[in-house]
Amino acid sequence: MTSEFTSRRTALVPYVAPVETRVQPPHSSVLLRPIFTSWRYSPTVLEWCLFCLCTSLTAAGFFLEMVPFFVAYIPFLFAIISDSLRTKFWSVAGYFTWPVVISVWGLIQLDHDPLYAIPLAAFIVVALSAVTAWGTVGLVGLFLGLVPFFPGSPLLITGSILPGWDIWAYFFIVPFLIFVELHRIPAAKTVYLGLLTIFTATLHLSDFRVGVLSNNALSGGKVIYPTPQSVTISDIQAITRTGYWDAIASRVPERATVILGENIFKQEERSGWSYWCRVAKDKNATLFIGVQGEGAVGEVWKFTNTTCPTPERIYQAQIGVPGVTGDWVPNIPDWRTWAQPSPDPQWLICFEAFSMFRWAGIGFSGASHTVVISNDRWTEPLPVGVLRRKVGRQFEKLFGIKTVYAETGRNLIIIGGDNEHSSDLFLSSTEHHKHS
Repeated sequence: MTSEFTSRRTALVPYVAPVETRVQPPHSSVLLRPIFTSWRYSPTVLEWCLFCLCTSLTAAGFFLEMVPFFVAYIPFLFAIISDSLRTKFWSVAGYFTWPVVISVWGLIQLDHDPLYAIPLAAFIVVALSAVTAWGTVGLVGLFLGLVPFFPGSPLLITGSILPGWDIWAYFFIVPFLIFVELHRIPAAKTVYLGLLTIFTATLHLSDFRVGVLSNNALSGGKVIYPTPQSVTISDIQAITRTGYWDAIASRVPERATVILGENIFKQEERSGWSYWCRVAKDKNATLFIGVQGEGAVGEVWKFTNTTCPTPERIYQAQIGVPGVTGDWVPNIPDWRTWAQPSPDPQWLICFEAFSMFRWAGIGFSGASHTVVISNDRWTEPLPVGVLRRKVGRQFEKLFGIKTVYAETGRNLIIIGGDNEHSSDLFLSSTEHHKHS
């Protein structure tokens, strides 16, 4: 009886044919799962080639003077157009490798242990590349731009894309990049980027300007300052530091304004005070010299007949390498003054010239001139000076300002001399920066 009942009940259950199960390939939205969840993952030959190509493009755009700066940012075009997270990852990894290598090489030169510096560099490159692949280039660029001490934001190229747009450029380019990258069709992305290229070319061929700043040269202001001259000093050979200083002093004209590079001497070295005060008095000149201040923070001191024998500190670096030449937060005593108009010129010391945050403050100040002093001895043989000038030109285009560079051991800047009125450019800076 039980057997008969069971067989009847079974007969009432409809037969369901087995469904063929197919293993679907992982979609690109799987967040780099093969890279981070399987130790067996290894890049393909094509991915290695892509990484090497992007690394080479970035190096050429960064360090070769004859190569346009935008070449360094072609890896981000690959990342924006591609819908593959692996392609995005290896493209942007080629770019981020160089800013991180420059930073870590500087730390090693400053006697930091390579055993932790090199693994740290690899981790940072992987982390930045993964976050950019997960998110979008626009959002990551904006975030990195808001980190004061990060030197390699993808948005550094904005000056070439939207010249003359001032701070408004970022309000356009970030949403635009997000909009383009969220599209799923590569052909549509290419069309949008092509339209942006045409628009950019139109801006370069016209004098159109959206700027909110009123004091810079491209917005109608007249620049009446004498033209700065860069004098090479890399040919100077001397056994002692005093002999080296003597050779530099011999090239300082009478009644000139002269700018030397960064870290010419330390603030506690009274011999430096007395030497350059004597030069300022003997030449009747105005000297602006980079001094290593307390805690290795960069400073600019002014030497004149009036300020000597106690030279005047007119600027102290707001941003430095965290834990080395600065803190994790900007050295700004009063944040209310960060975006307020201020007189010419604005100063940048070494690392600050790579900070979007610091350049934005200069843009808001309405200044028409910026002076950058640096000492690239810690990053040799990498030509970081070339990269610094390329980055500076982006903000010159963006904000319509003029920039001069004084590099320790390479050149000094001379303005005027003899009977020329040479110090107008720097008279107004003293009161503004005195208590910075």
